[in-house]
Amino acid sequence: MLVLCCGAAFTTILIVFFIDESYVPSIEKQKERFSLIYIFKGYQEVIRDRLFILFILASTLVFSLERQLTGYIGIRLSQEMESQQFLFWRIDGVEMLGILRTENTILVVLTGFLVVKIIQKFSDGKVLLTGVALFISGYTTLCFSNNIWILLFMMLVLTIGEVTKAPIEQSYQAALPPEHARSSYVALGSLTYHVSSIIASLTVTMGAFFSSYVITGIVFVVGMTGAIIFYFILPQLEERKKSHDTLMKNKGA
Repeated sequence: MLVLCCGAAFTTILIVFFIDESYVPSIEKQKERFSLIYIFKGYQEVIRDRLFILFILASTLVFSLERQLTGYIGIRLSQEMESQQFLFWRIDGVEMLGILRTENTILVVLTGFLVVKIIQKFSDGKVLLTGVALFISGYTTLCFSNNIWILLFMMLVLTIGEVTKAPIEQSYQAALPPEHARSSYVALGSLTYHVSSIIASLTVTMGAFFSSYVITGIVFVVGMTGAIIFYFILPQLEERKKSHDTLMKNKGA
């Protein structure tokens, strides 16, 4: 925690003293942006953007699976997983959760650059859907399995899916907002984290009444709903991204 605090302080110093602001609006523009009418119009424009709303919905549903690890999956492992032999140790469900999270973190660091180089050979749409499929299959298995080796393997699978889909998903999200309403789009897009947390909390509550297989089915349906939405909006995402890339090139020229 001390290291994180020092890192945050260092970042703040860099931003305040060493980075020059490139956007300086006029006083009239600043007053306009602080008015309630301007804020309302900004969010109204975002809500009318059907493609962006569907993209955020799909991202939220898929991301909610990741929130299950420290929610329902962690609770289930602590309650259902009996102590098992793992190499030279005997571990229980709580320790297994720690191992899975450590594995995920290490694999993200080690495989990130390699995966990015591989996916450059394929279209963004196929890479995104493949990554989402691996992501869903991994977290769905973690919702019911208690076998150490299956859990470790599926964590590898879902981590590959995570590092595969993340850069593509971020590139699409960056291309969706028009420049004049970027702040409103980003603000609404940030709800992904909070709504996905609510979904994960609901599965914890339902886990008190239903078996792990029922919860697994619910998690699978939630993830697949997000994947299906991604599949149907991909052509529009590609079109919007191409328009955005063309605009950026023209500005650079």
